[in-house]
Amino acid sequence: VEQSTWSNREAFIQAGNHASAKNRAALLEGCANKDERNLHALALPAWINHFVPHLQCTPMAVLEKPGKSPLPIFDGSFRPGLEYFSVNDVTDVSDEWVITYGSAAASYLRWIWNLRITFPRNPSTNTST
Repeated sequence: VEQSTWSNREAFIQAGNHASAKNRAALLEGCANKDERNLHALALPAWINHFVPHLQCTPMAVLEKPGKSPLPIFDGSFRPGLEYFSVNDVTDVSDEWVITYGSAAASYLRWIWNLRITFPRNPSTNTST
């Protein structure tokens, strides 16, 4: 189990959030308020930082994609310098669940393929021109 040091924490605090988060501070504040209102987060005053010995600070960013709403994210891979560690550096994923996407898409494509083989002259299953 890794424990954050004072120097590691101070380096993250000095680095602050990403520029995208600084430019969209109102969005981040709204999301933080919503998370606290829905009991997904606990907002604490900034001065509490000095009394929690192994607190790890992680910078926030805002991901913006065309046609989509801006999405606040935290950057768990960011390190302010080579001598510091990030959250991702010390997260053990060896016993995590494997992410799978199921077989629905493959089954659907197999079904379409079999339809085309079974009914090659049917215009609804034959897409060739």
